[in-house]
Amino acid sequence: MKLELPVVRVRRLPAPDAPLDYVEGPDWIGAVVVFVVGFGFTLLGAAGAWQAMAAGGAGPVVAGGVLMLVGLAGIWLAIGEMLRHERVAIDAGTVRFERRGLDGVQRWEEPLANYHGLEPLDRARRYHLRNQDRPATGRRGPVSEFVVVLRHRDGAARSVELFRAQPSLATLHGMYVVRAAAGAGTRRAAQADACLQLATQYRDALASLARRLSKPALVVDADAERSAVEVDTLDAWLRPVAAGDAADAQSSLRA
Repeated sequence: MKLELPVVRVRRLPAPDAPLDYVEGPDWIGAVVVFVVGFGFTLLGAAGAWQAMAAGGAGPVVAGGVLMLVGLAGIWLAIGEMLRHERVAIDAGTVRFERRGLDGVQRWEEPLANYHGLEPLDRARRYHLRNQDRPATGRRGPVSEFVVVLRHRDGAARSVELFRAQPSLATLHGMYVVRAAAGAGTRRAAQADACLQLATQYRDALASLARRLSKPALVVDADAERSAVEVDTLDAWLRPVAAGDAADAQSSLRA
């Protein structure tokens, strides 16, 4: 299990001709904030416990000790974030991975042939300290992401995420349905077009990766089994939605 701050990290859509070399460093804002808060909790807990010991009160000593432990845990996680480094590079038929953090250094190489394909996923991140993509709303509710994972044939241990984008396809779909129901020529119709354009960017990024890596897209069927499909079949994501579906989409957005 990885020990790290709950940060929603940015990994941009890949450019068509850019090297497949992804580097993630520490989130300094989150690390500094947690370090300062943790240091404050540690000092407050230590002072409270010291005063309680002098007064002979067992309860306040325990409370102070708990506060100190919370503060020290925050400091520990903040230091780990400051040390954090992750790199995924794909070239010459090899996937290279390196991660440094609180749990030490992990480094390996794997032939690209050992990967089954590219799996597109929608993911909700309900608990997070920081959202690097949208800092102003980082503490307001869940974040939904569209993630493409290069899935290893033997499971998750050596599967790697190639990009993450916000919001998820499900969220984009719901937003599109609600806005498209407003009719042509309105501001909401323009917003619906923007949702469609963003979904198209997701699809194009996935298609570009599939071509470059010579890997199929993967879909998960009802029995939780992954099957390979041609990327072109995923154009169903972009199928225009009838305006009558707006009520259902609005309900899903509230959920």
